[in-house]
Amino acid sequence: NNLKNTQIRTPIAGSVAEKTNLVVGDLIQAGQQIVRVVDLEHLRITLPVGQNQLFLIQEGAPAIITIRTPTETIEAEGFVSAISAGSDSRTGSWSVLVDFINPRPSVIKAGISAQLTIFNENAPIYTLVPNSAMVYRDGTTSVYVVEGSGAKKVQVKVVDQYGDQSAVESMEDGVTLTGKKVLVSALSRILDGSSVITKET
Repeated sequence: NNLKNTQIRTPIAGSVAEKTNLVVGDLIQAGQQIVRVVDLEHLRITLPVGQNQLFLIQEGAPAIITIRTPTETIEAEGFVSAISAGSDSRTGSWSVLVDFINPRPSVIKAGISAQLTIFNENAPIYTLVPNSAMVYRDGTTSVYVVEGSGAKKVQVKVVDQYGDQSAVESMEDGVTLTGKKVLVSALSRILDGSSVITKET
């Protein structure tokens, strides 16, 4: 029995990701962490989302996880396993948990970066435009789209922001931004109907 007390067993199968340097004779306390074991077969992504995004995500929704290495791109299928009941008091965001089976445990390790796509067939479709394309005048938000050789001012509503891009929707009936080019420079000198020469970037 005393010999069994010298053995510490993990409740899950996995790989040792971190351990405390111990030598024979060291004393440990109950609850003291001496090793961190990671289950590389079953992985979980924790994604912080804002309020507008939160309404578009449902538990059980399918997801695609994309991981890019220097030599290949690996994809895996997963699903939204849980959504936090409350927001983080520091960031104001909610945590969305996505679980998936690791297709390449020898390559994909805990802590690496991944691109995550969560599907929702009922979600509205918004257009992403650079923040540099936004024009704020007279209490409204607009972008200039290219129509022919001229600029057309389109009033928009900002739905959410993702780094240097904003998700927007047109506030004008019958006007869509999908597939349109937007202007991002010299906006202070452009008026509705101004002639423009565009340059691809």
